[in-house]
Amino acid sequence: MKFNIIYIFALVLSSCAFANTENQLPKCPGADVIKAAKLNNAKVFSQNGGWLVTNISRYNTAEEWTFNLFVRAKDKNEAIEKGNKLLEFISLTDGPVLVDTHVHCGYQGEKDGQPIIAFANTSL
Repeated sequence: MKFNIIYIFALVLSSCAFANTENQLPKCPGADVIKAAKLNNAKVFSQNGGWLVTNISRYNTAEEWTFNLFVRAKDKNEAIEKGNKLLEFISLTDGPVLVDTHVHCGYQGEKDGQPIIAFANTSL
């Protein structure tokens, strides 16, 4: 019986410690704040027209976040334009999730039957 009580106590303590860690993670930026900030940069992601459109901002949080959205475009300007148009359709779907020392938030949406996948991340 003594073993069972110690085991249960250890489980409760570990659950509280895990919950406390989760509560300390920064809050994900809201999709509406990201939409208002817009995207302002793009980097070639793949040789076949893939671009990662980005913005770095605090998004009304204490942390600096990098927001990324994938698009297909001919050039950097078109990528930024398309990325900003797609922002209208995203919503926060996942996060915050801690991976090593980085916090990640997932955003998804759909336009014309095509999925939109984006993410934001910050360092602790």
